[in-house]
Amino acid sequence: MNIHDDLIDEIVSSDKSPLLAYHLAKNPDKLRELNHMSAREMAREIGRLEGTLKMPEGKKQTTAPPPPSNLRGGAAPHTKLEDVSDMGEFASRLMKDLAKRGRR
Repeated sequence: MNIHDDLIDEIVSSDKSPLLAYHLAKNPDKLRELNHMSAREMAREIGRLEGTLKMPEGKKQTTAPPPPSNLRGGAAPHTKLEDVSDMGEFASRLMKDLAKRGRR
């Protein structure tokens, strides 16, 4: 198809020229219609087309699930062996710690 120079100039000078070119390549009937318009009608129709054409949405960076919430709790406090003189005292302290936490 022969395309008029006026139409080529309108497409190339548009801010959305790649989108217009792609749209017109996918819609040859619209291209023929534009090709048979006067320069003024063509400019108006190109303006209308520019208003309807949008860039495709970008893809999301990731589809991974969100990170887990903050962890709670932690390790149980322990009785230091350096502070205990014998195993009986250690066992006694351990039993007290467990009783405080309701584990017995």
